[in-house]
Amino acid sequence: MKRKLKLSLSIIMTVLITCWITACTMFKVTDKELSKKVGELSHSKIINFRPDSSHRIRAVLTDSLKNEAPVLVFVHGAPGDVEAMLDYHNSPKLKTKFKILSYDRPGYGYQDGYKSLKSIENQADILIKILQENQLKPCTLAAHSFGGPIALWAAEKRPDLIE
Repeated sequence: MKRKLKLSLSIIMTVLITCWITACTMFKVTDKELSKKVGELSHSKIINFRPDSSHRIRAVLTDSLKNEAPVLVFVHGAPGDVEAMLDYHNSPKLKTKFKILSYDRPGYGYQDGYKSLKSIENQADILIKILQENQLKPCTLAAHSFGGPIALWAAEKRPDLIE
C-alpha cells in the first residue's frame, strides 16, 4: 500500500513539475517573433528599455490615431509577457482613444537573463522608470493577475504619472 502511494505521489509530482516548467517557458517569444507580430500592427513599435547596463526590457508602444491621447499601459500577470497584450494594441476602439503600452515585466518574456523581481515595489519602480524615460503621462494602468499589485503600487508612488 505504501509503495503504491509513493508511486502515485511521484507520478503526480512529475506531472505538476512538467506543467509548471511548460507554463514558465511558453511565454518566451523571441525578438524576431515579436518584431514580426508588431510589424503586422499599424502605428506600433518595439521599445527596448534598459533599467541598468546589463538588462533589457521589451515594450510595445502603439500610437493613437488621435493627437495628444492619454496613455493606456497594460501590466501582465504571472506568467505572461508583452505578446499576451498585443490584441489590445490592435483594437480600433482603444487606438482611437489611447496610446497603448505593454511591456515584459522583469524575468518574463524573452529577456537577457533577467531574473524575476520578487518585490512588488521593485517591479513598480521599473514601470515608473519606463513611463518617465518615454515621457508617457498621464497614463491609466490596466493590470492582470500579479500585475495588479504592481500597478497599484506604482499609482500610489507616483500619482503625478498615473491617473
